[in-house]
Amino acid sequence: MARVRSHFGLDTFYYQPGIKGAQEKGDVEGEIGRFRRNHLVPVPEVDSLAELNALIDEWDAADDARRIGSRPHSVGEHFAIERPL
Repeated sequence: MARVRSHFGLDTFYYQPGIKGAQEKGDVEGEIGRFRRNHLVPVPEVDSLAELNALIDEWDAADDARRIGSRPHSVGEHFAIERPL
């Protein structure tokens, strides 16, 4: 992983290495799958990549207001809480 990060100049600020971050991979992959199934299946018909990116930005912003189960905060609120960490 370090070679990939250095090759592409990536900063994995969102990742906790080792046992401490072991559960994160499944959570992230699950959310990516949920987003794909809800917004990209079937494949949206667009005239340009810019149009697709604009749609994805809209869907992402709408997801910030989404609540998971009975959690007291929305996805966006949870992200705002975690961002400084």
